[in-house]
Amino acid sequence: GHVYLIAGFVPKDRVEELRHVVERASGGRATFEENPAEVGGARVEIPTLLRNPRLIRPVEGVVATYGLPGYREIDPTPLVALTFTLMFGAMFGDLGHGLVLAAVGALLAFHVRPKLAKFAGVGTILLACGVSSSIFGLLYGSAFGLEDVIPHLWLQPMHDIPTLLMASKPMRTR
Repeated sequence: GHVYLIAGFVPKDRVEELRHVVERASGGRATFEENPAEVGGARVEIPTLLRNPRLIRPVEGVVATYGLPGYREIDPTPLVALTFTLMFGAMFGDLGHGLVLAAVGALLAFHVRPKLAKFAGVGTILLACGVSSSIFGLLYGSAFGLEDVIPHLWLQPMHDIPTLLMASKPMRTR
């Protein structure tokens, strides 16, 4: 005895699935109308649906804090996942702390405790950042803040500050 109007956006590849579910739920008393992205020459603003592999999906939250890309724009999530992880490792390079972060991340990411399953996305990010931090810790020769316990393979940040500063300096092009 009631009439409902539901409007929304659905990915093209899921329209038939939605139609089937609604028709089954309504007993065949539903009417569908699909509208194009342009109505009367004016574009309708289509919301963005990010589709990323499961491994980098947790990084979508980081991207969303800065604003989602437009419907026809490139999704920066893969690039953010790579650069965020590398920059974290470069800034917090420490073998000991990185291994602790990676262990906590693994506990969360692999649902070791069922109550922690809702933190799986955070666990994935912690795991990746912990591994990156550990690798840079080996390169820096740093373990739990001590730089003389293991030999450095690349440079020691506290002793090679000019090298780090020069690495961050933009290159001049002629």
